[in-house]
Amino acid sequence: MSPVTYICLLCLIGNSFGLPRVKRQEDSAFRRPRVCGKIADLAFVIDSSRSIGEPEFNKELNFVRQVLQEFELGPDKTRVAIVSFSNVVKTEFSFNKYINEDEILREVSRIAYAAGPATVTYRALNQTRREVFTPWGGDRPLVPNVVIVVTDGGTNPGRVDPYTKEVGKALTLGEAEELKVMGCHVFSIGVGPHIDPSELMGIASQPEEKYYLQVDSFNKLNTRALTEMVAYRACEVQDPPPEPLCEASPTDIVFILDKSTSLRTMDNYMEELNFVTGVIDNLAIGSSYSQVSVITFSTESEFEFPLNRYNNKEELKAAVRRLPWSKGDTYTDKALKDMLDLAFSPNNGARPGVAKIGVIVTDGASTDPYKTEAMAERIHRLRNINMFAIGVGDAFNKDELAMIASKPASKHVFEVKDVQALSSITGLFTGRFCRPVTPRPKPTPAPIKDCRFRDLDVVFLLDKSTSLQTQTNFNKELVFVNDFLDEIDIDSGSAQVAVMTFSDDPKIEFQLNTYNSRFGVEQGLLGVKYTYGNTYTDRAIKTVVDEVLTTRNGARPGVMKVVIIITDGKSTDPYSLADQTSRLHDMRTTVFAIGVGEAIDQAELSMMATESDNVFMVDDLNALQNIRIQLASRVCGNDDDNNNFRLSLDRLG
Repeated sequence: MSPVTYICLLCLIGNSFGLPRVKRQEDSAFRRPRVCGKIADLAFVIDSSRSIGEPEFNKELNFVRQVLQEFELGPDKTRVAIVSFSNVVKTEFSFNKYINEDEILREVSRIAYAAGPATVTYRALNQTRREVFTPWGGDRPLVPNVVIVVTDGGTNPGRVDPYTKEVGKALTLGEAEELKVMGCHVFSIGVGPHIDPSELMGIASQPEEKYYLQVDSFNKLNTRALTEMVAYRACEVQDPPPEPLCEASPTDIVFILDKSTSLRTMDNYMEELNFVTGVIDNLAIGSSYSQVSVITFSTESEFEFPLNRYNNKEELKAAVRRLPWSKGDTYTDKALKDMLDLAFSPNNGARPGVAKIGVIVTDGASTDPYKTEAMAERIHRLRNINMFAIGVGDAFNKDELAMIASKPASKHVFEVKDVQALSSITGLFTGRFCRPVTPRPKPTPAPIKDCRFRDLDVVFLLDKSTSLQTQTNFNKELVFVNDFLDEIDIDSGSAQVAVMTFSDDPKIEFQLNTYNSRFGVEQGLLGVKYTYGNTYTDRAIKTVVDEVLTTRNGARPGVMKVVIIITDGKSTDPYSLADQTSRLHDMRTTVFAIGVGEAIDQAELSMMATESDNVFMVDDLNALQNIRIQLASRVCGNDDDNNNFRLSLDRLG
């Protein structure tokens, strides 16, 4: 089966460039020649925000019309959908709404200018991915998908969402990455003087010179050279290269595959098995790497083989391909029970301290939804299994999948139009729990350390004293914390995060057990406010010892304890700081001290940190981002002596 090719073209709006003439596709004696004679499902996502102005918005619509006229439009040719966005996102029409060229061009001209006060690009990309390219929206299997997004500036959440522009930009880049990971070719075109080049280049696929374009104004957007080039490049993209090998930290993965009557044919069931073998192709298989087990289910659940049965990749794939199909009902609850009781049992190869991932693939709702809900609750109470749910077709229950999956659902629930489309999400799915590395002929047996699969209790102490001057400066500390969440895994229950702020008095913004999802932590960070005051670091550390690193507030015995202190100045009471730091060190925590700016006291930072390599100094708050990866590496690399991370049980209360 040929893989589906997804092509995503983002036109986001800046400088002139020379464009070569391209060879046109002759289409008939009665119609003008076209640049592109290939078929596609082509979605435009167009900026309708207030910054553009109605005259320029009309030029934007004219650009859409000109590009469309470079394609052959029709029910069996290129189909078109339009999404507009400003402070709201609106699907103007889907792929199956208009299929006649004259109708499409007429409806484009009728799109109203919203003049909204925000630019929620991340919402527009999300809606395009999750709602436009769907079977009910007219998206066709095995047809290239093209998305053209047009905007005149960077992401601006305004008052729509409680995000800073920096967080909004990160969300936009994340949504663009989702499109690229699933195989989309993403073009970005900047128009006008207010673009964000770094955002546009982050949105674009590689190579940059092919996928990133700029124009000075909306007038230049409407040149024949540009519209021909856009159509030509969209037509000539190549299929993505093969997925890279993934060697994540040791992982136990259990696939739960629906084999009920609704699949209809053995061929459809084989597509499920092909999806599993495709994921296996991207894993390093072995006792020191990933282990795979499979459960199939219909009226009954079948535990096909345990995690420790196959340590050879080819033998494992062959075993998956041999799994028989049997018709029946959809007793999802029985399969989930077998996953808990059998597949993840130490007797069947489940390894202690190793990340556990469950993956259910189904095309329908559970026959016994009440028992399925009870099993899902049992899974989530354990908090040590990262659950993914994949719905196939249009008969599955979305709420049920979200209930089974770990949180947030946006990262753990996948929907595909049919079983043939499962292969199109192999890379995206694998990327959710696995980091790609360069393949090696003979991997070393030592497991690769990865913070995302480590059990961690992390406490951030953030300076919000007068010397920071503004909420904007303080927000840079919050953005750093938010970005650090990329390096750990909260949703699976492996990591917990608490945040404290301090100036004259410490404030616990939220405890380790306040939020059990990344989304929750992000929402908690949005509520953190800046206040003036002195730098009583000692009071903050005392509060960590007495109130944060306690079992009643979520601290877990035997789990690594990490405290990360960020400050831009010297402590107001250095003598008390020495006493409180000694108490913190006595608890066997690992402390990192980050100093910002010129007013820091290096000796004080060294005293707070548990070792000299745990001290970081940066020139300003903007430079915090430069140490994020290095800090994460230190957090994970300090586990050689486990005692450094084990909190004395007699200190927990």
